[in-house]
Amino acid sequence: MNSSYTVEITPQTTSADFVARELSIMQTLLTKVREETATTEERRRLRKLLKWNRTRLTKHHRVPRARNGTDDARNIALIPNRIHTRYHALFGIMTPFDIANMLNEHFIDPDYQLVVIPREP
Repeated sequence: MNSSYTVEITPQTTSADFVARELSIMQTLLTKVREETATTEERRRLRKLLKWNRTRLTKHHRVPRARNGTDDARNIALIPNRIHTRYHALFGIMTPFDIANMLNEHFIDPDYQLVVIPREP
């Protein structure tokens, strides 16, 4: 199996790192399956990941449609349904600034501050 499709766990690996890497692998494999360039081993790996996650992937609009988000590929992320549901249960359609403020106020260690910086166009 291609080592680029495995997630190495170290003492410094956070659950967020693990989930992000697994999602990245799934998105890469899904793209190959859609483009019909996936090997048999890559198809097996994708099935195993989907079974392990016990979920289907759903489209998440980074800018919600309710806030004029589009269906452009840049605005869509494929994420497991359970994570998507939990994200919206916590944040609804809040802006990144509102999310950061809420997390800073209620969840982040008071010695730290989560800051949102818009990306350059």
